[in-house]
Amino acid sequence: MIKWINVNSKIMSRIAYNSEVKTMYIDFKDSTVDTPYAGVNKALFKSFCEADNIDEYFETFIKNKCKKVEIDIENTVNIRL
Repeated sequence: MIKWINVNSKIMSRIAYNSEVKTMYIDFKDSTVDTPYAGVNKALFKSFCEADNIDEYFETFIKNKCKKVEIDIENTVNIRL
């Protein structure tokens, strides 16, 4: 079970990390589905949690650099590289 952390953000409600599978989860305010990012190491997640501006950190270090896992309607997992 992962532990969710509430964040002070304009675009996110909370974030979580599963170190066993190196996956970070983001609960975006405009989505009903939690968004997983695969291949995220613990140091990156820690820095994300400690960022002065979590939205800027997301835009700079995560959004287009980490592997976003997208799940389509048929529950097929697609990893965007």
